[in-house]
Amino acid sequence: MKASELKENKDVIITPFRGVNEVLGGGLKCGRITEFAGSWGTGKSTIAYQMIGAAQAQGRSCLLIDAERSYTQEYGTTLGIDNSALEIYHARTAEEYLDFIIEWCEGKKNKKGLIVIDAIGALLPKEESEKTSEGKVIGLQSRLLGAFSRKIVPILDDNGIVLLALNHTFIPLGQMGIASSGGKKWEYARSVWVILSRKYGAPAKRDETGKKTLIPMQLEIKKSKILSNEGTKIDLDLVSGQGFVGETVLPPEPKKRGRPKSPTSSRGADAPTT
Repeated sequence: MKASELKENKDVIITPFRGVNEVLGGGLKCGRITEFAGSWGTGKSTIAYQMIGAAQAQGRSCLLIDAERSYTQEYGTTLGIDNSALEIYHARTAEEYLDFIIEWCEGKKNKKGLIVIDAIGALLPKEESEKTSEGKVIGLQSRLLGAFSRKIVPILDDNGIVLLALNHTFIPLGQMGIASSGGKKWEYARSVWVILSRKYGAPAKRDETGKKTLIPMQLEIKKSKILSNEGTKIDLDLVSGQGFVGETVLPPEPKKRGRPKSPTSSRGADAPTT
């Protein structure tokens, strides 16, 4: 096949947020892996539930891999989910979850659908589950997700399915920057990587009892194979119990080039010395 004959999949699942759609190239790209990562309490599950509700409104089949066992019907309904149409899968091991995802993707009624994994860090490999609490398993989850990545990428592309993975962030020992669970092969497989965090320096609004009612949040594009917009940020507000609202897109901050000027560099060549 010639490259000119390649049929590019331009289908997207439109999210409830105009700014998010803008930086993702129209929405969640079908046939690709998108990851939303962040620390605890940053609203990863909340924004994913809102995207499930939007996908259902567009007539898409949706699957929630609820590995953290945190989904409730009441909260899902609040965020726009039709519980009678949402398929939820619970299992004990990562192998069961990942095998079911592949099986679900190949169902004809699920083409162009949405899968949400909540969350990558909660996937428990079978070998690890069979050990005692003190048993050590090094790199097992990464190897498992590496093999899964190689299997699932062509399946997603062939069936036009979005895989939205939620993940936990951490700072690697002895390194700079932020990483998320899953290992290098998983990092390569994801097309879009977004970090969700609280907006620095923006205090939360509280009611008369001191309860937080509105929390300023921020999404940052850390990797994108869709658009060249790494570093673009989106300001969102998280309303307690009601989800995310409003958004403002901020372009990437320009990087400073060259060596910093010394204190004396601003003096002219003929400046007197002491």
